Amino acid sequence: MIALVIADLEMPVLDGAQLTRQIRSLYRGVRVLQVSGTAGLGPGGGRDPDEQREGFLSKPFTAEALLAAVDRILRKSAGPA
Repeated sequence: MIALVIADLEMPVLDGAQLTRQIRSLYRGVRVLQVSGTAGLGPGGGRDPDEQREGFLSKPFTAEALLAAVDRILRKSAGPA
């Protein structure tokens, strides 16, 4: 089972938004953390206003920021203990 996908919004051929839609068509419960170094693609700045993502990180980011985002997303998806 795939719990989390980390996808860059700016990739050749298949961008992060397209990848997110395709993954979710195969794995409904998967969480997505999107990253980008492009200004304007931050939270609420994606190409698709209906696009659902659990998290966003602006590049460059630290390993600590990545780990914190992954932890937050996975704990949120697990629900209350």
